[in-house]
Amino acid sequence: MGPVNRVLGLSCLLLLSACSAPGPDAVPAATPAPDPDQLLWGGATLLQQADTEPELCLGPVQESYPPQCGGPTVVGLDWDDVEGVERSAGVTWGSAYVVGTYDGSTFTLDRPPSSSRPDGVPEPSPVPDPEHPRLCEDPYRGGDRSSEGDQAALGRALEDLDGYVTSYVSDGDSMVNVLVTGDAEEAHAELRRVWSGGLCVVQRDLPTQEATRAARDALSVDAEDLGLLTLSGMGVEGCCT
Repeated sequence: MGPVNRVLGLSCLLLLSACSAPGPDAVPAATPAPDPDQLLWGGATLLQQADTEPELCLGPVQESYPPQCGGPTVVGLDWDDVEGVERSAGVTWGSAYVVGTYDGSTFTLDRPPSSSRPDGVPEPSPVPDPEHPRLCEDPYRGGDRSSEGDQAALGRALEDLDGYVTSYVSDGDSMVNVLVTGDAEEAHAELRRVWSGGLCVVQRDLPTQEATRAARDALSVDAEDLGLLTLSGMGVEGCCT
């Protein structure tokens, strides 16, 4: 296995337009072609629909069950190498760090996926995102800054968390922010049992994920009579202000 000789966030490389915000008078620049020999790394969700090739999820992952997302095809993936794999309705998915090469449409693994950051790769510097801000001053309270955490275990804990509204990462990698309707300290302590990485938990008076799903399911029953062509269960708006 070769070293990761260039430290690049995978999602930033593949989504160049999302990694910088040009001014209003800027002239759009041509997106450079990816170097197919350059080793890249990133932490991401891997997902495979029945009878299709596995994909590396880029951008938002819809909080349905099973989840929905899209991205380049992954070559060389063995699901036995991914910790905490889940399966439902013909869909297989899990979260892991990956290292490999990208030719513009396919990500070819250089080594098996891992639950820990690749050797030789430093912790990335946080990139401020005004739409997804960090919600606390000390995200490592009760945790461990040097720990990678178990993303699969965290995902399961969030699904079982009372009063869970939604969650997101504010650094593009692993700084997790969680919104709940109940006691934020109790929820924080519960999540710390399985997640030692960056974590912020705050209380908001918003519909829970369970309530949102129930409303979507109830509406879908009468969708045809109401003349609705599509239904969306993407969660809540205004969660982060």
